[in-house]
Amino acid sequence: MNFGLRNAPATFQRFITEVLCGLDIVFPYLDDVLVTSSTEEEHNEHLKIVFERFQQYGLRINISKSVMGADRIEYL
Repeated sequence: MNFGLRNAPATFQRFITEVLCGLDIVFPYLDDVLVTSSTEEEHNEHLKIVFERFQQYGLRINISKSVMGADRIEYL
């Protein structure tokens, strides 16, 4: 039984990289997007920019799977 395309992760990685192209405040990795900021106010502005970009491309986020405003994260 076919559960999906073998190259789907690589295809999505290219797509999300294109969506966020030119934003030096983000680091996309597959379906994770790290948004960097120095202050809470700056972070809110950065999130707004990223959310607007997602909206332009018809992307949605799952708030229940999101972590926003964290001082530190453990990542790969």
